[in-house]
Amino acid sequence: MTPQPTYTTQKLTIPALGTASVSRAATFLICLAATHRFKLRFEHGHETDFEAGLKFRQEVDFTRIEIINPSSTDALTVELGFGRGDIDDARLVLSGVIGTTVTGGQVTAKARTPETLKGPTFPNPIVIAANSTALLVAQNANRHRIHMTVQDSPLWVQVTSADLGGVANNGGLPVKGGDRLTLETTSQIYIVNNNASPMSVWPLEEVWSV
Repeated sequence: MTPQPTYTTQKLTIPALGTASVSRAATFLICLAATHRFKLRFEHGHETDFEAGLKFRQEVDFTRIEIINPSSTDALTVELGFGRGDIDDARLVLSGVIGTTVTGGQVTAKARTPETLKGPTFPNPIVIAANSTALLVAQNANRHRIHMTVQDSPLWVQVTSADLGGVANNGGLPVKGGDRLTLETTSQIYIVNNNASPMSVWPLEEVWSV
């Protein structure tokens, strides 16, 4: 006689370096959520690594599992699904950086990879007048990274996310002439030039492909 399909979930919190046991007859186990990777032992067998999204299935029942938290500092919270029969989890699980659009109540998702460079390979420089602040790039939610090169000079400029005006100040990140800087930010970027002569900065944005 074929066993009837069954399914139930259980959520546990296990302290650092702790172990918890669950006695339940099932032919498959799925990890629905976990705060970090952990280890499982089925019946009294060997330990195996496990994490959110993984599923274990066998033809005959297992009746007992042990969940082992290998972290010496963090508690583990895990939600497990136990079942029998031909039951599969049809939910969609996405990881990484995902771009989404909503049209007519439907969500379209696509993985995003930083493969597109905005602008020419050799962009025009932004010239910052003496004792002033200039916008290098505006805020860009699709930006992955921005690369900037300061003209070869013994002078320094300062990189900041706010317009600090033309007065002398100590705000921002100092960058020496001739140096290159890469930032992972979507924020607007300003260049402060507290020198008595103009300075040039070449920006190049790396944006997410869509």
